[in-house]
Amino acid sequence: MSYKKFLATATVSAVAVTTAVSSASASYFPDVSDSSVYSKPIESLVDSGVITGYPDGTFQPNKTLIREHAAIMFVRALKLDVPVDAVERLEVYSDVNAQTKNADKVAALLGAGIVKGDEGTFSPNQDLTREIMATWLVRAFDLKEISSVKVPLTDLKTASNEHRKNIEILYQNGITTGNTDGTYAPKKGVTRAQFATFFYRAFNQAESGVSNVERLDDLVVGIGGKVNLSKKVEVTYKDGKKKEVNVKWDNTSIDTSKEGKYEITGTVDGIVEKAYLTVYVEEVDLKIEDVEALNLKQIELTFNHTRFEGGHPENLSYYTLRESDDDEIELLDATLEDNKLILTLKEATQGKFELVVDKAITGDEEDFDIRLKDTTPPEVISAKAIAEDIVQVEFSEAMDFKTENGEEVTNRDIEDSIELEKGPRVKEMTVYEHGKVVNIKFSDELVDKKEYKLELTDDLRDYFGFKLEEKKFEFDVKYDKNDPELVEVKNVYPNKVTLVFDKDIKLADSRHVEGYFHHTNGGIDADKVTLQNRNEVVITFEEDEPIPAKGELIIDSRAIEDLWGNENKTIRKDIDLKDDKTAPTIKSVKMLDEDDANSSYVQFEVTFDEPVKQELAEDKRLYELVDKDGEDIYVKGVDVIDSTEGFTVLLTIDKRYGEFNNGTYTIVIDDMEDLYENESKQLSIEVKAGSVEAPSEFKGSLIWDKDEEEIILVIDYGREMETKGEYSVSSLDKYELTVDDQTYLLSSLEDEDELEVDLNTYNDGEKVEIVFSKDDDLEGAIETFFEDLKDAAEDKDLDDVELLIGRVSDAEGNKTTSFLNEVTLDSTSTFGVKDDKVTLVDDDTLEFELTDVVYDFDDDDFIVFADDNRNGKYSKSESLDIDDIELDDDDKTVIIKLDEPLDSDGSYGNDKVYITTESTTHTRNRFGQKLKFSNLEVSDSVGPTVKEKDDDEQVFVHEAIGESDKAVISIEFTDDIDPKTVTRLSFDVGDGRFDILSAYVDDETVYLVVDLDRYEVEDLVGEYIEQKAPIADTNDNVVEDLDLKVIDEEDKLDIDDLD
Repeated sequence: MSYKKFLATATVSAVAVTTAVSSASASYFPDVSDSSVYSKPIESLVDSGVITGYPDGTFQPNKTLIREHAAIMFVRALKLDVPVDAVERLEVYSDVNAQTKNADKVAALLGAGIVKGDEGTFSPNQDLTREIMATWLVRAFDLKEISSVKVPLTDLKTASNEHRKNIEILYQNGITTGNTDGTYAPKKGVTRAQFATFFYRAFNQAESGVSNVERLDDLVVGIGGKVNLSKKVEVTYKDGKKKEVNVKWDNTSIDTSKEGKYEITGTVDGIVEKAYLTVYVEEVDLKIEDVEALNLKQIELTFNHTRFEGGHPENLSYYTLRESDDDEIELLDATLEDNKLILTLKEATQGKFELVVDKAITGDEEDFDIRLKDTTPPEVISAKAIAEDIVQVEFSEAMDFKTENGEEVTNRDIEDSIELEKGPRVKEMTVYEHGKVVNIKFSDELVDKKEYKLELTDDLRDYFGFKLEEKKFEFDVKYDKNDPELVEVKNVYPNKVTLVFDKDIKLADSRHVEGYFHHTNGGIDADKVTLQNRNEVVITFEEDEPIPAKGELIIDSRAIEDLWGNENKTIRKDIDLKDDKTAPTIKSVKMLDEDDANSSYVQFEVTFDEPVKQELAEDKRLYELVDKDGEDIYVKGVDVIDSTEGFTVLLTIDKRYGEFNNGTYTIVIDDMEDLYENESKQLSIEVKAGSVEAPSEFKGSLIWDKDEEEIILVIDYGREMETKGEYSVSSLDKYELTVDDQTYLLSSLEDEDELEVDLNTYNDGEKVEIVFSKDDDLEGAIETFFEDLKDAAEDKDLDDVELLIGRVSDAEGNKTTSFLNEVTLDSTSTFGVKDDKVTLVDDDTLEFELTDVVYDFDDDDFIVFADDNRNGKYSKSESLDIDDIELDDDDKTVIIKLDEPLDSDGSYGNDKVYITTESTTHTRNRFGQKLKFSNLEVSDSVGPTVKEKDDDEQVFVHEAIGESDKAVISIEFTDDIDPKTVTRLSFDVGDGRFDILSAYVDDETVYLVVDLDRYEVEDLVGEYIEQKAPIADTNDNVVEDLDLKVIDEEDKLDIDDLD
């Protein structure tokens, strides 16, 4: 009887087996453990009556099964009938007849074709060998050969010819996997436990109708790599149909730290048959296996393993993201987790790009075409309480919370976008993982074991603008009473180690938290302890108190607690210090934003991939910053700062924010050593940097020129702009104008024969003029558009006028951050004085700059008056006589020379002096706007400045006669300095490394006497002097915030002569 007949007759048995699987227990037999791989097969066959235990209550799983007992089990399980010609059939055996015990069972096997009788004897008391069992199972369940599955069993040659193929079929159908050593052992007897397992697998495969579970191709993993297993396997059924089915692998035996071969199994959903896979761990070269855009702001790179022997993968300078026109997209962050690296862009963007990965990563430069797009609305993946009043929400992708990573949300609309139905209000939100995770703190505690519902509004969107598809998300609150546990120790260095805990944590509320963390039998306390990534603690020890090669780390109880208030118990962890023979490299370089810097000078954070010697890290002589032309930019200072990710220094360079041109720079570091004394002779890294802000906040004026019957639109960009190429301001297709409910891209109006649209640029693109003119035949919608625009300009009512500008670039290549930029429009027909500032540049000379270039200049338009009435308004009796008025060569600067001099503070006989224009003026700019301003006060803002010669500020150092431990610095000003405003605390020399002992003033010169300490006089050449307090000239004009540099050494000075 084949399995086909069995399936038709064994329904009750099949149900019994299924029930047994879910309810039976290995407690049936004291010698079968619940954790044994044989437990479930034995339970199932016992419950279905196929196999029984011994009278003493045991199962004896390791006892060999004899052929007679195997025959009984086959007959019971398959419910085989005894053939009517049983006596005749038994004649094939010389050792079995009708009177033999269990002869009916042997006859039933013969009748079903499971045994053939060609051996001549049945040998009922002999052990059932594994090869014969294979043949019986193949015949009983009609198992077929699967030629696509390779059989790796190593001892098949030892099997009998008539059984070898059946052993292979057994393996191909997943009934056996062989022994752990790769053999099958054909001649060895089958144990009772083995028979139960083989029969159970074959039985359930027959019941499920499964013919085969795909054996996946061997997987090769690099040492240090991640084992990425297929989540599905192909299952073939008896009717020939195939289906992809989920599989869960047991890969706990795989050790990727060294070479090895591993056979693993997988549990396939819905069937008993297992999936099998061979995994080889080998030495392989590092490569990038996949690059994928996660959303409009993040790109994921997948590596084949995690042994990064070249450049550090988190170094942003190794990645370049380019548009089709080679313009680069700025990257904000690179974060490595196992073998996956996520690049985060500074601004969300979309389109086709090229990602170039430097050869420092894999040994070869690689480029990948990638499309940043988003077609899927975001979802809430999970919500869980991580404290009594905090819920952590994870999204399927990064959301636009309009704040920086790790910062609190301050946008009111975003704060109001999440609320708890019938729960406390949201108090604050903190963003993590660049918007993929947010911690929400509520105004009150949540109730334990209660179900809550989050409600989310359309104000919360992803970076493409997609709203959440599901606006409500239910979750249960379950108070956590478990203490935080240490799950990993990583990044172990002589003076630093990182601890990873199993949940979000915080450090002990103590001013001396370092005292909770020690090494070497508790004798050495930590120097610094910091928290990172919500669940990691970075412990730093003093450089001269390193962790021993075989040390112990001790964390006292209550050193940390989770957000529920559960505190840790004392932790003792052995630390093995790695044997590092690799010199340090630069992990990352980042130019700080001006708001994050502690100086008005540009600063860079340079992070090494491991701790380095502090005395070397602080030596500014080891650092160079070189621009693209090979010119050095002076490094003013180097400071070691706290860093949880490595060892970070802060470089301050001789360039101010707002003046540091955007471009590519190279940082060079010489002779740097790590704490193992591995030396890097020279490190260099390129960084794209610059502090010129992206153009924004454009202004414009809409003017009706009634004389020419033209509408003039003037856009003021505030700086020189690009006038050629894709981001040019001179292209009409960059401008979209809306009047009332009509919107036109201005380039589309060029096709209208009756309407002329002309664009002109001035001041190298700083200003753009767009002129609209028409003929008498203009009609329809275009006529309405023109007339509405004219009325808006003429009536000075721009409520229904909107001008948008596409993405444009300034002359330095800085593009607007937005793809659409709204222009602030006004309808003024006048222009005025830049910054409303009029300066007394000499005792009888005034100077001011206009907001635009003058085309028609009339010197009769200006009035200067002394406000005798003290009301800030002009009266004719208050006029001051003007000797001369002229327009400077730049056609923007007006210079007025008076007949009489003013006082040093810009007043006239103690009366404030103002300048205004006549009620009717004739001075016009190129756009026809008239110059108009009123009552601008004259100020003497010309404070003392440092004299210059050949563009060098006159600051020198002098040897002090007779005093070798002192030097004198001289600063020469343009005006006499008030001695009462200068003290030794007015300036700082060399970032505080040189003490100022005293300060003196001699007319225009300030002298600073400094203590040389261990330095020489010539060491002061090139040092910086920073003004710490304001000083004034003898006319009370104040100067402050001076940053000076000693340019040379000059003649010796006698300090006694200065007093």
